[in-house]
Amino acid sequence: MRSHPIPAFLLPAVALILQLAVPARAGVVVVDPQGAPGGQLLDAAIQAAHDGDILLVKPGDYVSFHPQAYGLGFRGLTLVADGGGSPIRLPGVEVSSLPSTGRVHLRGFVLRPEGRDYDRSGLAVEWCDGTVVVEDCGLRGASARPSASFLPNGNGLFAANSKSAVLARCSVQGGDAGPATGQFTWPGGSGLALQNASAALFDCTV
Repeated sequence: MRSHPIPAFLLPAVALILQLAVPARAGVVVVDPQGAPGGQLLDAAIQAAHDGDILLVKPGDYVSFHPQAYGLGFRGLTLVADGGGSPIRLPGVEVSSLPSTGRVHLRGFVLRPEGRDYDRSGLAVEWCDGTVVVEDCGLRGASARPSASFLPNGNGLFAANSKSAVLARCSVQGGDAGPATGQFTWPGGSGLALQNASAALFDCTV
């Protein structure tokens, strides 16, 4: 399924949302592991950041030594991938308890979990009254797989008890189905999974 392009009459409203996602006064933090493992560096930058800060993420390995999703918590941050045209992969992002005045903005990432026993969605938004804006990203859920305990399929975007997620020019895909084991099947995930939440998609592929 492919979403429709942004109608002309909605462009001013979308532009306003994107403008609000980046406060006028913001510190810029450059995260640059110089191509090496950068999970701890990015996590430390997120934990030290303040509302309104912009994190410019340079190329590096942000997965191998940081298999869990990066938790932004209730911080209103902007994360921008600066990969020189190449995507930068993160093993998922989680946003939770964002207040009504908060804005999170993600741009230019591939969000795909490692498929372990946790962090099943590319992007998880929970209990947020603020707005989460995602641009030019690929969101992919973890694939289902047999396990001693059932591991559910992963979703591209999982949003629960949240008011506003806005996606523009993104691809959103659920995880692959797992192999059948006896009488059990392991279905694939959903691109979008919304529970008491709303999402607006513009020029996205789901």
